[in-house]
Amino acid sequence: AWCGYADTECRGTLFTTRKRVIISTIPFGLMVLLVISNLWTHSLFTINESGYVRGKLFQLEMGLLVAITTVFSVKLLSHARSETDPIKRGHLKLVSSFPLCLVIAWLLTRAGESFPIISVTITIELLCLYMGTSTQQISLDKLTQVNNRQNLLSFLEYKCVNHSEKLFLFMMDLDYFKTINDTYGHLEGDDALIRASKALKMSCGDHFRRRPYIARYGGDEFIVVIESTKQEADQLHSDRNKISKSIGALMAQVDLGIGAIGGKDSMSGSFEDLDVPPTLVSFAVGIGHVDDALSPEFKGVGHRVVCIHPYYERDGLTPEKDGLLKAFDLVEKLASEGKALAVATPGYGCDAEMLFKMCVGNGIG
Repeated sequence: AWCGYADTECRGTLFTTRKRVIISTIPFGLMVLLVISNLWTHSLFTINESGYVRGKLFQLEMGLLVAITTVFSVKLLSHARSETDPIKRGHLKLVSSFPLCLVIAWLLTRAGESFPIISVTITIELLCLYMGTSTQQISLDKLTQVNNRQNLLSFLEYKCVNHSEKLFLFMMDLDYFKTINDTYGHLEGDDALIRASKALKMSCGDHFRRRPYIARYGGDEFIVVIESTKQEADQLHSDRNKISKSIGALMAQVDLGIGAIGGKDSMSGSFEDLDVPPTLVSFAVGIGHVDDALSPEFKGVGHRVVCIHPYYERDGLTPEKDGLLKAFDLVEKLASEGKALAVATPGYGCDAEMLFKMCVGNGIG
């Protein structure tokens, strides 16, 4: 249990794939097998009239346990070196002390076998971990799971005095956040905040030498503090597109009244300079009457060709929500009334490419 917790704290990949899970369970399975076989072999320990007596394989099990936990302890200490938050760094160091407590308890068992020193030591260590985790939870924002304002103020006070490199502070908020709350309710507003915090965590990943500090200042405002070089600060500033695209995908869903079913969402994410937002609707799913479904090719000569498009926002790229919905309703109405015989949507090649494809292969164009 401690190894799994330690791997989670340092954002490890121990349990991300089936193969790694199988490999990691081998040493733990060996120790469980030793404990179960002890019911017949008494090779680990036995309890008789004289008390608790350790067996031949007890030292082997303790050595294996210390070796496994030491590996995770080293990972925690390495992760703590890049952590800028003193509370989080102290918590990681506290968690990493578990193997040391095991070694001390193991050595104390030499003094006598009548007192269960190992069990007591593990219990005390787990109690310390619980207290440390509780302190860390107090400093987190419950909704977004980033640092709260109280922790932010303490962090800034500490960092203004204790820093070895330049400090960069980014403050950001979510555009149209009040509109989301007023139009779609606070649940969707909360979802927008969660998406923004996840995008921030993704942008402030392990590619920084020192992990950036993220906090929710209040409402829809977030603050990121970086102790690093200007190059890394500029890199985070350029990553703001990841956050805006994540929120843009949410806005498209709530504006159009459709959910992201994730049917073809395997391509979303970030790679080098590419940022792909989550899939809105799978191409394989649609709701409508089969008689209203129209194919894109022209059906005859002399038919009228009409272009229906919505109004756009100031950027000239984003369709205006109400206009887009009206365009959809108009196309659906024309199809249901039999006035639309062929319908196609422009792609990267715009109208010229669409018209060419509507003509090819039907003997009309």
